[in-house]
Amino acid sequence: MVASKRSRQINDLLKMELAQRLEPIIAKETEDDTIMNQDKLNISLEFEVREKPTLQSLDELMDGKLNFRFKEQE
Repeated sequence: MVASKRSRQINDLLKMELAQRLEPIIAKETEDDTIMNQDKLNISLEFEVREKPTLQSLDELMDGKLNFRFKEQE
């Protein structure tokens, strides 16, 4: 459960970073769409080769980098 929640957090951060990096490219309109498409493709490929959020969260859990506590039973 801890790893899945952390995975979602990492995924949200990656989505925000991707949107921030693509925003200037999408906002500017050029006559040559192939250059703009190549820039988008390069950024997308960079994000594609990164470690997946699930793997990152499991690595953090195994390395003891995640702080969590059990819910107290009432």
